[in-house]
Amino acid sequence: MNRMRRLKPVQDLAAQDERKAAAQLGENVGRVEEAQQRLGELLAWERDYAACMQQGAVNLSELQSYRLFMGKLGEAIEQQRAAVAEAEHGVSQARTHWQTKYARHAALSKVIEQCRKDEVAAAERREQHQLDEFNLIRTQPKS
Repeated sequence: MNRMRRLKPVQDLAAQDERKAAAQLGENVGRVEEAQQRLGELLAWERDYAACMQQGAVNLSELQSYRLFMGKLGEAIEQQRAAVAEAEHGVSQARTHWQTKYARHAALSKVIEQCRKDEVAAAERREQHQLDEFNLIRTQPKS
């Protein structure tokens, strides 16, 4: 059990690292969802304002204001698309980081499980050896 006990703190740290990486991945996924929602809102505004302008006649001043507003809205949409792409990249990096931590934790768990099995088998062999010796001594004729 000695080797297994020495590895257990390492496994615990690996599990903690994996949990942190999973939490970070979750936060990044949340950022993507928020960025996509904002982009959807901006696109909806763009559709709504475009529909409003097609409904009726407007004067030159309103048309200039509309074009200026739509230009600013277009810039905001492009900035939000860039924010979505950046957030998606963050998710990709966080997922890779989590996968690395997960693999390390899984590998350590396998090593510890194998150590446990080896130690149990060794204990069983020792016990069997002791039983064999005991039976050998018991069956030997006394002189």
